[in-house]
Amino acid sequence: MVWNRTAWNRSASLVLALLLIAGVACAPSTTRPTASGATGARPPAASATLGPVERTAWEAWLLMELGRLRLGVYGTEALVDLALPAGVRWTVVEYGPDDYALAVTSDGTESGLRVEPGGVSALR
Repeated sequence: MVWNRTAWNRSASLVLALLLIAGVACAPSTTRPTASGATGARPPAASATLGPVERTAWEAWLLMELGRLRLGVYGTEALVDLALPAGVRWTVVEYGPDDYALAVTSDGTESGLRVEPGGVSALR
């Protein structure tokens, strides 16, 4: 199998994302579950059961954390490759090099979620 630079970068990104998920799963959580089932900085174990908004919110959170790990600051350019299901969108609510807040919403019936360094929670 021939590896080109793009394939190598994607593989490395996947490995880093999985390591980040594993590290977060081991961290203690002081947050309570929200109405949507989102639980702060602890991604749900049963990702197959997530709706499109919640799945997109967790993917956005992981990409933002991975971007911070790579660059040392938060940047929305980390979300360039985030695949958005039909009717789902993300919006920057607050932004800075050390903090951010995104709103992930949908045209459908699923309620919106807030994504920030602490994890995913119900949109206030």
